[in-house]
Amino acid sequence: MTPVNRALAWLDEHGWCGDIVERRITPIVCKDFFSCIDIIAIDRMSSRTLAVQVCHISDIYKRRAKVRASGKLELMLEAGWQVWVMGWNSSEIPKVLSLSAEPA
Repeated sequence: MTPVNRALAWLDEHGWCGDIVERRITPIVCKDFFSCIDIIAIDRMSSRTLAVQVCHISDIYKRRAKVRASGKLELMLEAGWQVWVMGWNSSEIPKVLSLSAEPA
Protein backbone atom coordinates (compact mmCIF):
# COMPACT_ATOMS: atom_id res chain seq x y z
CA MET A 1 0.00 0.00 0.00
CA THR A 2 1.37 3.43 -0.92
CA PRO A 3 1.83 6.15 1.71
CA VAL A 4 -1.08 8.09 0.17
CA ASN A 5 -3.36 5.04 0.40
CA ARG A 6 -2.24 4.43 3.97
CA ALA A 7 -2.99 8.07 4.79
CA LEU A 8 -6.48 7.84 3.27
CA ALA A 9 -7.23 4.72 5.29
CA TRP A 10 -5.89 6.29 8.50
CA LEU A 11 -7.89 9.48 7.95
CA ASP A 12 -11.05 7.44 7.31
CA GLU A 13 -10.52 5.51 10.55
CA HIS A 14 -10.18 8.84 12.39
CA GLY A 15 -13.36 10.47 11.11
CA TRP A 16 -12.16 12.22 7.97
CA CYS A 17 -13.57 11.81 4.45
CA GLY A 18 -10.69 12.41 2.06
CA ASP A 19 -9.61 11.97 -1.51
CA ILE A 20 -6.44 12.24 -3.55
CA VAL A 21 -6.01 15.60 -5.29
CA GLU A 22 -2.66 15.04 -6.98
CA ARG A 23 -2.81 14.10 -10.64
CA ARG A 24 -0.52 12.08 -12.85
CA ILE A 25 1.00 14.13 -15.68
CA THR A 26 3.21 11.36 -17.12
CA PRO A 27 3.96 7.82 -15.91
CA ILE A 28 6.64 9.24 -13.61
CA VAL A 29 5.47 12.82 -12.89
CA CYS A 30 2.68 13.82 -10.49
CA LYS A 31 1.30 17.32 -9.90
CA ASP A 32 0.14 18.08 -6.37
CA PHE A 33 -2.78 20.40 -5.66
CA PHE A 34 -1.26 23.85 -5.02
CA SER A 35 2.08 22.13 -5.79
CA CYS A 36 2.17 20.71 -2.26
CA ILE A 37 -1.03 18.83 -1.31
CA ASP A 38 -1.80 15.14 -1.95
CA ILE A 39 -5.09 14.74 -0.04
CA ILE A 40 -7.94 17.02 0.94
CA ALA A 41 -10.26 15.74 3.65
CA ILE A 42 -13.32 16.96 5.54
CA ASP A 43 -13.98 16.06 9.17
CA ARG A 44 -17.25 14.14 9.31
CA MET A 45 -18.19 15.65 12.68
CA SER A 46 -17.18 19.30 12.37
CA SER A 47 -16.81 19.87 8.61
CA ARG A 48 -13.26 21.19 9.11
CA THR A 49 -11.10 21.01 6.00
CA LEU A 50 -7.68 19.35 6.07
CA ALA A 51 -4.95 19.51 3.44
CA VAL A 52 -2.29 16.79 3.68
CA GLN A 53 1.14 16.36 2.11
CA VAL A 54 2.06 12.66 2.41
CA CYS A 55 5.57 11.23 2.36
CA HIS A 56 7.98 8.67 3.74
CA ILE A 57 8.92 9.65 7.28
CA SER A 58 12.54 10.29 6.25
CA ASP A 59 11.34 13.15 4.01
CA ILE A 60 8.90 14.77 6.44
CA TYR A 61 10.95 17.92 7.11
CA LYS A 62 11.73 18.38 3.40
CA ARG A 63 8.01 18.13 2.65
CA ARG A 64 7.19 20.62 5.39
CA ALA A 65 9.61 23.00 3.68
CA LYS A 66 7.90 22.26 0.35
CA VAL A 67 4.51 23.26 1.76
CA ARG A 68 5.96 26.42 3.31
CA ALA A 69 7.70 27.32 0.02
CA SER A 70 4.59 26.73 -2.10
CA GLY A 71 3.22 30.20 -1.49
CA LYS A 72 -0.17 28.64 -0.67
CA LEU A 73 0.15 27.87 3.06
CA GLU A 74 -1.07 31.30 4.16
CA LEU A 75 -4.06 31.07 1.79
CA MET A 76 -5.06 27.66 3.16
CA LEU A 77 -4.70 28.83 6.77
CA GLU A 78 -6.68 32.01 6.08
CA ALA A 79 -9.45 29.83 4.63
CA GLY A 80 -9.56 28.01 7.98
CA TRP A 81 -7.98 24.81 6.72
CA GLN A 82 -5.74 22.60 8.81
CA VAL A 83 -2.52 21.70 7.00
CA TRP A 84 -0.55 18.56 7.85
CA VAL A 85 2.53 16.78 6.62
CA MET A 86 2.04 13.06 7.29
CA GLY A 87 5.10 10.81 7.26
CA TRP A 88 4.98 7.03 7.09
CA ASN A 89 7.42 4.20 7.74
CA SER A 90 6.69 0.57 8.58
CA SER A 91 4.62 1.64 11.59
CA GLU A 92 0.83 1.70 11.56
CA ILE A 93 0.92 5.18 13.10
CA PRO A 94 2.05 8.16 11.01
CA LYS A 95 4.15 11.05 12.23
CA VAL A 96 2.10 14.21 11.71
CA LEU A 97 3.46 17.73 11.57
CA SER A 98 0.73 20.35 11.79
CA LEU A 99 1.47 23.58 9.99
CA SER A 100 -1.87 25.02 11.08
CA ALA A 101 -0.54 26.81 14.14
CA GLU A 102 2.58 28.16 12.43
CA PRO A 103 3.01 31.56 10.88
CA ALA A 104 3.30 31.23 7.10
